[in-house]
Amino acid sequence: MQAEDKFKDRIGGIKKRFISALDTRAREFEGLLSRIVRNEDAAQALEELRIGVHKIRGVAPTLGLPKLGELATETEQDINSMLAGDDPQTAAAKFLKSLDVLLNELKATAQQP
Repeated sequence: MQAEDKFKDRIGGIKKRFISALDTRAREFEGLLSRIVRNEDAAQALEELRIGVHKIRGVAPTLGLPKLGELATETEQDINSMLAGDDPQTAAAKFLKSLDVLLNELKATAQQP
């Protein structure tokens, strides 16, 4: 087996594990969102969510999932706006919308064969 084929096999295995973990990641994000909405240590939950979204933003495009990476980028930007204290109502509305779209994409991608 050539080096290129070995590399593709390794990346394929990493991608498969990444995709198989997306359902769990989506549930974690939903739990963090619930804490934010209930204002239960919301700042910490928002930061944990930002870190999780940032990881997806970095890994997804590398594994050939550009749409997921783009949605994670948008969500991370919206989280950063909230953390920066930008117009709270507008920032919260954008954040909730982008997170909903990201969660739907996480779940859809997790269903891929």
